[in-house]
Amino acid sequence: MGKDTINKWIIPFLSVGKREFKSNFDLTSIFLSILKKLKTGVQWRELPIESYFEKGFILKIY
Repeated sequence: MGKDTINKWIIPFLSVGKREFKSNFDLTSIFLSILKKLKTGVQWRELPIESYFEKGFILKIY
């Protein structure tokens, strides 16, 4: 499933909070990492974060 498909068919149907919180991170990348977790059963800490997010995201986590 590509990013274009996710942006067209999935992201528009996700609920928006009452305060309309704007995420600093790409929702498509977050969705792809959740799909990878569900498909493979890998532990969260073993997900290949580098392949989904840029370096700035990884630095903010740690």
